[in-house]
Amino acid sequence: SERIRGGRRAVNIRNRNAVLDGDEADLRADAVAIVEEALSTVSSERLLGDTVDRSGDTVTIDGRPYRLDAQGDLFVVGAGKGAGALTTSVLRRLGERVTEAIVIEKDASTVDRTAIDLSNDALTVLEAAHPVPTRASLDAAERVIALAERAGPDDLVVCCITGGASALLAAPD
Repeated sequence: SERIRGGRRAVNIRNRNAVLDGDEADLRADAVAIVEEALSTVSSERLLGDTVDRSGDTVTIDGRPYRLDAQGDLFVVGAGKGAGALTTSVLRRLGERVTEAIVIEKDASTVDRTAIDLSNDALTVLEAAHPVPTRASLDAAERVIALAERAGPDDLVVCCITGGASALLAAPD
């Protein structure tokens, strides 16, 4: 999982201590350092770069500015196996201005609620199945469709879609 430490992305390997424990400690430490650096390089925060950037009441998405004070509600939807980390990065940038966010992930623990300036009431994290959709995938799709239907012409909906979304967010009808 990813966390912010001192303004820089850091990688938290869950079984780090177990990996470091054992023979050839120096080699193990080198291997862990290589893995941590590789994971930091592909972190969602780094890859998102300036694709989503906020300065005061203006958010710029892929080069297009949106005045948040002129917009209605701001919704964020994320779906896919990497959507937890990606949506966390987007929510971190949009902060308290987000009206509602829904994230559909295979593993809900990938959403770092502590890194987001958003009330728990505004953020819904749902687990669904991958690679084969289940009833949870259908329920998740219904939640997203309901959010999209509530969005009006002055509202802004930001979508964070990653691989696996077609199974995690399935609405075959």
